[in-house]
Amino acid sequence: MSSNYLRTVNLKAIIPNGITLFNLLFGVAALVEDDINWAFYFILFAAIADFLDGFVARLLNVSSELGKQLDSLADLVSFGVVPSVFLFRLLQPEWGNLAFLTFGLSAAAAFRLARFNTDPSQAKGFKGLPMPANGLFWMSVMYVHQSQPLPSIALLILSVVFTFLMASRLPLIALKFDHYKLQGNLSRYSLILGVMGSIVFASFALKNFVYGFPIALILYIVISFIDYSIKKNEQIQSRN
Repeated sequence: MSSNYLRTVNLKAIIPNGITLFNLLFGVAALVEDDINWAFYFILFAAIADFLDGFVARLLNVSSELGKQLDSLADLVSFGVVPSVFLFRLLQPEWGNLAFLTFGLSAAAAFRLARFNTDPSQAKGFKGLPMPANGLFWMSVMYVHQSQPLPSIALLILSVVFTFLMASRLPLIALKFDHYKLQGNLSRYSLILGVMGSIVFASFALKNFVYGFPIALILYIVISFIDYSIKKNEQIQSRN
């Protein structure tokens, strides 16, 4: 094997890992940012980087254990720690020590990522709420909270609910394609169209695209439930 070939392979591997590091950098930038508007956009950029690193790694055929671990570390910061910290800052003045419940999001994120890295059954689908969905939901909610304050008790309860959602084994769709034909990918394409539709709807009907992310999360869970039910039914029929 020539040294030129090795250099090419190593260079290709650097590309997705570099994108992953942008995820981490955006997460750290959000963590030290006081302005929730900027913090939201940093996490949005982190989520885009999180999607692109895996896509590019598969495209270049350079997926690796290093990239997998690096991706999890970046996700923990961007989509686990950052929402916990911002939610704690928001709720602590009113709820005092009870606001520490929000750090359950960070703990659940770490647990979920560790389980993901050691569970081969999640190669095609997720078990538990994925990190970007958690991060985008909470940062968009806190963004909206500035202009339309939400009851603090609702936010505190939701933080506990999301802690359990991440730690759960709830089956959810992963946007991982073996091929791009409609057959076998209907649920994935439905999810993509649903997310895009949510953002477009929020942009025009609600006058702010940020509202689209909580709507998209609800659609994500609904579409995943329908997909799981169909597959479960197909498995039962195949046994009969």
